[in-house]
Amino acid sequence: MNALIATSKGEWPQFSTATDVRAKEVRNSVASWIDAFLPLGFRLAKQERGASFVSGTAPEGPSRWLPVGIGVVVCLLALLVWRALLVQQYQTLTDEAQLAALQVTNELDARFEARIQGLNRMRERWEQHPPNRAEWEADAAAYLRDFPGFQALTWADADAVIRWVVPLAGNEAVQSFSARDNPAQHTRDAARAQRTVLLSPIYELAQGGQGFLLVAPLLVEEAFQGVLNGVCRVQTVMDTILADIAPGYGVTLMTEGQPFYQRVPQEGPAAQGWQQTTRLLLPGVTWQVQVWPGPGILAQHRSALPSVVLTLGLLLGGVLTYTAFMTQLARQRAWETASANQQLAALNVELEQRIQERTAALVESEVRYRTIFGAAGVAIWEEDFSRVIAALEELRRQGVQDFRQYFVDHPDFVCQAIGWVRVLDVNAAAVRLCGAPDKGALLTSLHTIFLPETQSMFMNELLALTEDRFHFEAQSVLQTLQGERRHVLTAITFPSGGESYDRVLVSRMDISDRVRAETELQRVTDDLRQIAYIAAHDLQEPVRQVGLYSQKLAKRYPGAPDAATTEDVGFIVEAAQRMVAQLNDLMHYLEVDAAGVERRATNCEDVLQRALEQLRTPISASNAAITHDPLPTLDAVPAHLQLIFQELIDNALKFHEGTPPQVHVWATRETRAWRFAVREHGIGIDPQVYGKLFGLFRRLDRNRFPGTGMGLAVCKKIVERHDGGIWLEPTPGGGVTMMFTIGDVEEKVKN
Repeated sequence: MNALIATSKGEWPQFSTATDVRAKEVRNSVASWIDAFLPLGFRLAKQERGASFVSGTAPEGPSRWLPVGIGVVVCLLALLVWRALLVQQYQTLTDEAQLAALQVTNELDARFEARIQGLNRMRERWEQHPPNRAEWEADAAAYLRDFPGFQALTWADADAVIRWVVPLAGNEAVQSFSARDNPAQHTRDAARAQRTVLLSPIYELAQGGQGFLLVAPLLVEEAFQGVLNGVCRVQTVMDTILADIAPGYGVTLMTEGQPFYQRVPQEGPAAQGWQQTTRLLLPGVTWQVQVWPGPGILAQHRSALPSVVLTLGLLLGGVLTYTAFMTQLARQRAWETASANQQLAALNVELEQRIQERTAALVESEVRYRTIFGAAGVAIWEEDFSRVIAALEELRRQGVQDFRQYFVDHPDFVCQAIGWVRVLDVNAAAVRLCGAPDKGALLTSLHTIFLPETQSMFMNELLALTEDRFHFEAQSVLQTLQGERRHVLTAITFPSGGESYDRVLVSRMDISDRVRAETELQRVTDDLRQIAYIAAHDLQEPVRQVGLYSQKLAKRYPGAPDAATTEDVGFIVEAAQRMVAQLNDLMHYLEVDAAGVERRATNCEDVLQRALEQLRTPISASNAAITHDPLPTLDAVPAHLQLIFQELIDNALKFHEGTPPQVHVWATRETRAWRFAVREHGIGIDPQVYGKLFGLFRRLDRNRFPGTGMGLAVCKKIVERHDGGIWLEPTPGGGVTMMFTIGDVEEKVKN
């Protein structure tokens, strides 16, 4: 069908020949289509009606075959009519093309016959009375006037030499021209033998261009005196003869299948497939004449009627199909509606039963919830945050992005937001916590129990809302209705997944006793730390005195009675010095927790240089090489960070044997911290004792290496104060790499 429809868009069908056979084949094929599909359409329609309309049962769906059968029948009828109209147009045009071909052939035959007869008369006059040149030229000029289109009229003598030419102008090339080897020589011989006028084959003229000759033999009393040649240039003579024959048609003349002349209509060449060919028998030659209609002729016979008929037929088929489809669909919908109504009635009964069961379950759940809510030992508030959420959304629409800074700059907004929270209900534990006579005393505003310092906690609660957190927990202070301060731990689980904020549960646990215990514990811890610090500080003086006077005794009595006494004095001095060093390191350990020491921006490059300056003597003595990569600037306590570098580099210098020490320091960025590394190639450490080295007074080898065993303990306490950690890793090739991290201040505050 696509091919048929495409043909209707102004394109003529490509028939092979101009005969009635093709038309009959088309009619037979269309008839076979109708014979095949019409019964099928009627059978489908009949089956559909028998299955649905007659039986009265519900149709299976809108895709049954009745609409398809109707559409097939109507479309095939439309195609039949359309095809018949096209065949009629084709047959008409074919007949006219055949008539035009016959007309062209007959006209060519008649006009060449007239020219041959005229040339015969000239030949007969010559044979009866041979003319002189002037007489012949006059007779030739008269012949050319009667039969226009000739290139020239010539007389060639018996030796085939052209003697006379009319007209001479334009034909000088053939004057005295020997035509013995001319392609028309065979025609001259045949004409002489047959004593009649013959046409020569097409050949290249001496004057230029393709042409042919009308050859008339001259025999005077059986004596051959040459031939009269009517020289015809093909294009000129054919244009002259066909000027008024079959206008609008193209003409092609062929000899032995090779075209030698073609006339193209003024409108241009036509589509292929319409050529009509005939044979033209002339004396001496046989030509094929091929004629085809030009675009103008095709346009005259082209009609929009087949396309209109096909379009209307297809539209009609579509409309009928759609109508049948919609009718069947309506019946289907009606049947489905009736069935759905029955099912809906049954579902309504089932739904009512489920609603009753669900309602009973909800009532039971509400009773259970209220029982738990009222009997819970933790104070619970049921609060409505809807107005607060609306206010935060308005700030977001106004372009506020840094809500923390906005709340700091607008404390009045935080205060107003406290009043926007509606207290819907409280349990008995909340009544007891706030010292209220009943729950009604608390169903007002949170300002009743909030203190000024509680506002900072509520600001963090607002930040949790802006960040869409699921859970919030913070420690704050409340007041009872009698004005008593209570420390509470507030915990909130916010709605998620787009749920409403009109019923948010807020629990507040009384932790006043725990806060008092923590305060007392902190006081005791501070006292113990102070005692340890004072003890470490005050013990230094007696120890120094012991060491000092022991040294004086050794100097005063250099010749002691025995070597043992001298050795004992040396032990006393050494022990006193070691105790002084231990007390100094213990004071450093205690000073790490000293109050008022804050982290600030610290250039680690400068800190490392100060540490190396303090270690200049051991570095020079050991001829050590200390290198480092670029180090960052971060928030830290500079003195503490310098102490870490000093202890770790001093250990690298101390625990080394053989070649000069090589120490390298670098830092890398992690997710929430900076990680530092101090790599050395010393004697190494047994991995089994890695964790023990960070305890108080832990030494690697008391006999071989000096020290108090407090250095790594101090480093561990410093990095923990900086939210980091410290550990050891073995260095490939020997030695260890000390690793420690310094946490970010911003990350700590945020979390």
